[in-house]
Amino acid sequence: MKKSLAAICFMTALTVLAASGCGNSGSTDKERSKDVGSSVSAETEEQAAAEDTQTETAAEQPPETKTAETVIGEGLENTCELFSGDYTYKVKTTFSDTPDEEVETVMKKQGDKVYITYTEKGSKKPDRAYYFDGTTAYDIDFGLKIYSKREVWDDYNLILSLISKDPENTEAHPAEDDEYSTEQYTYPGDTYITVFDFRFDKKDNTLKDYTVTYTVEGEDDIVQSCKVEKLQTGAEIKSEPLEKLEDFGSFSEDRRLSFCLGICSDYGISTDNMYEMDITTDDLKHIDYDKFTELVYTYGK
Repeated sequence: MKKSLAAICFMTALTVLAASGCGNSGSTDKERSKDVGSSVSAETEEQAAAEDTQTETAAEQPPETKTAETVIGEGLENTCELFSGDYTYKVKTTFSDTPDEEVETVMKKQGDKVYITYTEKGSKKPDRAYYFDGTTAYDIDFGLKIYSKREVWDDYNLILSLISKDPENTEAHPAEDDEYSTEQYTYPGDTYITVFDFRFDKKDNTLKDYTVTYTVEGEDDIVQSCKVEKLQTGAEIKSEPLEKLEDFGSFSEDRRLSFCLGICSDYGISTDNMYEMDITTDDLKHIDYDKFTELVYTYGK
């Protein structure tokens, strides 16, 4: 049930591991004083010899290889402008290895606040969320009615994360429909390649959908298909997302054990399931949020 969030984090991890940038390099000319006279002094001869040596050494150095600059197309440039301030972004996502599982993601950025909800196919309300209140970040599980503090997620926007890494311009597949234009960008790593294929409405360059192909050496490609339902400027985070939820990190050992046992009972998680993840009943007293939610979403019925 955490597929979409895990895959987004996977892509983010790839781009962060090998962040690349195009730097400008240059050389500063050295100003030298010269003696004006009819004869050349010994010092001047030494300087001339040193300059000759520097010239020869420089000639032996191979020329610097310049990295091609990424040229952002009109469609993606328009999308980045919409993401430049407050915005509301709604997208439905599926993955090639689990095509029947669809997740609706709604991302809102209002000032310093970021609120991202994830709703599984068939759910009427969001199942999980990420929330940054401008100071502290939280993971939220609405089904379990708990939250936990976490590290701030800087690369939560998949598209902006791509652009910040200076991807390569690659040849996009032609659009099947004349109403759309296409752009493709590739981010190569040491052992992986991530390819983004975008489709835009030709009339106003609005983003309609895109795919992300994750290629890892020795593994089957995973294709993430994203259909954009909404992308507009402005956002309003109306209520307090943590309201009526419990802070899992603040539980005492007894409270945590009681809570976890109750959830395991409700979700049909057996001790055999727990042992498969090297978890004993006693471990539930101090299990952390990530491990516990992993247990629930792996074996919960």
